[in-house]
Amino acid sequence: VEVALEASDPDNLSGVTQMQVALQENFDQAAWKPFAPTETLDIVNAPAELVVYAKFKDGAGNETGIISTSVIRTVESYLPVILK
Repeated sequence: VEVALEASDPDNLSGVTQMQVALQENFDQAAWKPFAPTETLDIVNAPAELVVYAKFKDGAGNETGIISTSVIRTVESYLPVILK
């Protein structure tokens, strides 16, 4: 499934440069990678309801807290449920 990500630098100083996206809150095996507006996750064997976690980092190395959203599998697809 493809997950859309959006992040911005509220101070407009260093910009969002890196991201971590994971299916575990401890980010086990989730490496920092260059920020991209979308991320594809392999959730073929995931349960019907799961949580996707993300963190972002700016050019100055400042890291966000953990952001999460629930994903619910329907008959043959996944529908994201955005939590803010």
